[in-house]
Amino acid sequence: MSLLSFTPQNLGRARDGTLAYLDQLIVARSNLGKSTDPHRGNEGTFVTQCYEPLIFFDGERVDRFVPWLASSWSTSEDGRDYTFVIRDGVKFHSGNILTPEDVEYSFERNMVAGNPNAWWLYDTLIGVFSSRDENGNLVVNGSQIDQAITHNETTVTFHLIRPYPAFLQFIAMHYYAPVMEKKWCVDVGEWPGTWNNWTDYNGQWPSRIFQMDTNPPGPHKNATGGTGPYMLDYFIRGEEVSFIRFDDYWRGWPAQGASGMLGNIIVKKVVDYEVRKNMLLSGESDSLDFRDMSLKSIGDLLGQPGVRCVYPLPSLDLGAMFFGFYVNTTSPYLGVLGVCQMGLWRRKAFHLISSVTSSCERLSRVHLTTLGLSTKSFSLTRINRPRVSCPRSHSMIQLKKDMSSI
Repeated sequence: MSLLSFTPQNLGRARDGTLAYLDQLIVARSNLGKSTDPHRGNEGTFVTQCYEPLIFFDGERVDRFVPWLASSWSTSEDGRDYTFVIRDGVKFHSGNILTPEDVEYSFERNMVAGNPNAWWLYDTLIGVFSSRDENGNLVVNGSQIDQAITHNETTVTFHLIRPYPAFLQFIAMHYYAPVMEKKWCVDVGEWPGTWNNWTDYNGQWPSRIFQMDTNPPGPHKNATGGTGPYMLDYFIRGEEVSFIRFDDYWRGWPAQGASGMLGNIIVKKVVDYEVRKNMLLSGESDSLDFRDMSLKSIGDLLGQPGVRCVYPLPSLDLGAMFFGFYVNTTSPYLGVLGVCQMGLWRRKAFHLISSVTSSCERLSRVHLTTLGLSTKSFSLTRINRPRVSCPRSHSMIQLKKDMSSI
């Protein structure tokens, strides 16, 4: 989604010269999820603010990575074993220290929970797309999951059944690979990490995490079990969520190169675009998304004092990528020789193009010449907006969306 924002007026320096907090950043969005469980139907905002992956993308590159919760990693010569050295001294929101056991548990719990987004783990580690078939019958056993991911005192290793070019791309995404604290999960009643009863937690919904009380007043500091820069203040499901700064965040505050720190982020669901627009212009909110507006409506905001358009804005997002498999060269359709007869469901199709993904330098710059499309992004921001951000390059307040040719 694209970002339109006014400069917050309440950022400054305290009398002793230290950086002061921006009391609030308020974001108006057209939708908001209902789950706080990062492995089950989660609201994406929770994952990106409260949880983190082992590695992360290096700027705009999708084929190069930087250490995150893992301080380093290596790949076996046959491309089937990925070993990550877990960073020392990282604190969870509970104050407990991150361990390799937590990392192994996080990925195994992702598979045990029956998370649809765990298909890539099942595919790369076991060779199926889910723990159950289309009739609901189990197609894996606990030992298969347990043996696929192992750890020792300092490392975690993923044992793939075959080379998988896009494996690191998945590991680098918050949404697919969030790391959680095992003790926190067990304390709230989630899977205890044992295999004699793992099926009792397979597909369990609502999960214990989902059922936790998150209503205001907050803060509900025990409602998230991650290492991210923010913890949960309160969450009115599907309506409003508030985050507060995690003081002991391992990357420190403020973010490198930033001129201040956000103490509180509030995201509100406001379905009607006109209402969101008026909230922004009146100062009731600091940013909004363009999820349900036309490109023509952007003109309503571009003419406002202090608002400028940054275009194209580099982004890691790609709205669509089409490949034609099994081309029939005698077909008269589409006005050209060839017609797509894929018939492949989304997950299998992604597997087929994963090797292409790993070789693309910047997906945001890919030109789909066959379809006459190119992916671009734009951002509308208030001029001279201070760099106030959580300490990573893809935080909630850096909202972007790729657009087709504008």
